[in-house]
Amino acid sequence: MKRSARFGQNFLINKKVAEKIVKIFFPVHGVILEIGAGNGILTDFLYKYRKGNKVIAVEFDRELFVKIEKRYGYDFEVINANILEINLNDNFSDKNINLISNVPYYISKDMIDWVIFNRSKIKRGIFMMQKEFVNKLIKKEDSAQSILFRFLFCSKKLFNVNPGSFYPQPKIVSSVFLFEKIIRKKREEVDIKGFYAFLKKCFMNRRKTLVNNLSVVLNGELLKSILIKNKINLNVRAEELKLENFLEIYNKVFID
Repeated sequence: MKRSARFGQNFLINKKVAEKIVKIFFPVHGVILEIGAGNGILTDFLYKYRKGNKVIAVEFDRELFVKIEKRYGYDFEVINANILEINLNDNFSDKNINLISNVPYYISKDMIDWVIFNRSKIKRGIFMMQKEFVNKLIKKEDSAQSILFRFLFCSKKLFNVNPGSFYPQPKIVSSVFLFEKIIRKKREEVDIKGFYAFLKKCFMNRRKTLVNNLSVVLNGELLKSILIKNKINLNVRAEELKLENFLEIYNKVFID
């Protein structure tokens, strides 16, 4: 357990919570990818309830990897790697991958970016992350990441998990949430890389208006005309807009 501090991991030790997460997760169709198998508490219940699903467990910590491989290597594929360095398109032939993870708090933002850029292979997932981070990700549209995630995935917060369910105990509450990829019609698709870069520009400086933030990359008069046409205040800041507003501006400037 001492190695948890090294990798910023708070291990889930509450078996009732672990079983609840896995039972909500099932049934799934396709491959199950467990991210950060850790002490194997989720892995144990994945083994119990999998019903023929192929399970792949990824663990970065070498010592923990050895333990998981010894316990389940005969039945699961166990990989010793940093998930953030794995490209699903390059390394997995499976088209429907279902994710499950108690995500280390310090990689929360990077983990969501990883999900976004590997979205073509991901069908659904269930994650446990810091409560505050989850609330911002799936309930608010106040960052480039939260807006893009909501565009790509339908998500639902399930329940909170108190600090006493972990070792070592964190000082914060965790939340479990479920997400599933939104399948869009061809005409509704967007260049995600370009749209994400655009959103990041919009939120580049929160104190500045949207017009000021985008003035370095867009024609100011064009942007103002789009805002006026859509009855949006010219002094609006990015966090005051909704997903549909950003899509309208992006499509008018970069697509039309």
